[in-house]
Amino acid sequence: MPEQPQHYQPTYINNPGRARSFAQGQPVYIVQAKSTLVAYLLFFFLWWLGAHKFYLRQPIMGIFYIVGNLIAGGITAAVPFIGWIFYIPLVIVMIWDLFTIPVRVGYLNALANRRIY
Repeated sequence: MPEQPQHYQPTYINNPGRARSFAQGQPVYIVQAKSTLVAYLLFFFLWWLGAHKFYLRQPIMGIFYIVGNLIAGGITAAVPFIGWIFYIPLVIVMIWDLFTIPVRVGYLNALANRRIY
């Protein structure tokens, strides 16, 4: 069996053959921070799927967006003059999200830095 290519072999951050760094011998934690820009892009383009809620680790609210849109859309299709009323709760939650996305991103990034994530 041929040997694996080099890109399949793990590279250790604290490899003694590398140049000395401030973290030599210490464990290094790589934290992937959440982005406010990504959250807002998901909010504006995929709001009906609740994609920004799933990105910000709020899956129950993401499911609320999906189910709420299915229900409101179905009622609006069946009774057009009354169905739009069912979008009111979604619009209220969306306005709330518009202002709280940066707070949620900051909270998740703080948790990630403390490794409680």
